[in-house]
Amino acid sequence: MRQGSVFFIAFRYLLGRGKEGGRYLRGAAIGIAVSMVPIVVTLVVADGMIQGITRRYLELGTYHAQISIRQSAADPRPAKPATLEVPGVRGVWAERQGLGIVLGKGVSSGAAVRAVEPSFLENEGVREYLSPTLGVLSLSAQGDALIGEELARKTGVSLGDTVRLMTARSTQDGRIIPKTALFTVRGIVSSGYRELDALWFFISYDDGLRFLPPDSSRAFLGVKVTDPYKGMDAVAASIEQTLPKGYFLTGWYDLQRSQYRSYQSTRQLLLFIMAIIVIVAAVNVSSATSMLAVERRRDIAILKSFGADPGGSTRVFLFGACSPALPDRYSVCPPECS
Repeated sequence: MRQGSVFFIAFRYLLGRGKEGGRYLRGAAIGIAVSMVPIVVTLVVADGMIQGITRRYLELGTYHAQISIRQSAADPRPAKPATLEVPGVRGVWAERQGLGIVLGKGVSSGAAVRAVEPSFLENEGVREYLSPTLGVLSLSAQGDALIGEELARKTGVSLGDTVRLMTARSTQDGRIIPKTALFTVRGIVSSGYRELDALWFFISYDDGLRFLPPDSSRAFLGVKVTDPYKGMDAVAASIEQTLPKGYFLTGWYDLQRSQYRSYQSTRQLLLFIMAIIVIVAAVNVSSATSMLAVERRRDIAILKSFGADPGGSTRVFLFGACSPALPDRYSVCPPECS
């Protein structure tokens, strides 16, 4: 039995106007399409969200890697020149992070204080994901501050306002002593991610050295490489060879391991649901094909009387189950079956 004849008969069964046969396969195909659309859309949207959030964390928060020193009070900047010389490193910035309370117009809110070098805000990755909604994205003078959009809303702070930043340090005898500093808001910024905008309070690195207590904050070097997803291990190994004693490097995945594992689990769950839908769809198609074969027993007998082999009859129903549309070259009966 020729291949063209097999295709023609299969598509006639699938797309024919008769009340029997093809309606089972067409119904199964429609059911598959309808059931797959929402899960595919969900998977695409979830992948986009995961990639967007991950990219924001890498460019704005955790960097591609962090170089820390075992003595948290020490300044990590001495390791910066050697790190910049490593092939594949795009930039290195010193940062000190701590916790504080921002006192706005009669309202206070906890904040993650980030003391960064002004050049960090000029990096192309930062400017891609961190944009000023009001003011400028710059820390050009002592006492300047940038505040997250959501944090500004909660505290009632506006552009140009003077805000109080309260931190605390511990004395040798265990007492907690509060420390207050005044900052002028030069910009209200947004990362496009509300959870980050509700926390971040940026000041310059020099201001951080003066106002963030060493015992309640940590300093590190943030490193950005050419490609944080490919070849990161090789660059990290090269960086570690240049680090002085007492320094250590941590990659971006290890810095947020639990969060990224949660993203992976979510994606795997979506793929598992999609696999279940495909299995159910395969069972439906199999049932529809079996019903079509039962209803077309007379046609099968006619094909066999004309010399069709069992393999050719089987291919008719397999092609009917696997083909979604009739190709143009089979829209009319081919010469070999006329």
